[in-house]
Amino acid sequence: VLTMRCYGQLSFPQIAEQLGCRAFRALILFNRAKKSLRKNLNKNGLGKESLPGALLVFGKMTATSEASAAAISSNISMFWGIML
Repeated sequence: VLTMRCYGQLSFPQIAEQLGCRAFRALILFNRAKKSLRKNLNKNGLGKESLPGALLVFGKMTATSEASAAAISSNISMFWGIML
């Protein structure tokens, strides 16, 4: 869900369609994924301000091409306010 929302720039209805659920459920899954990532960052001594950076690293590591890796930085900066 994080990948679809942050890197794919999909709306919650689009994510829901791919997952076969309702948009509200996609929103819940997105929020749970963010909370889980924050929890793991905190467990490793990193605060919530580290979340966008962690997503950036994750996206670059899992990108399927150099072009998609390059686009990730702009996608993360767009979602900066949403992630915190």
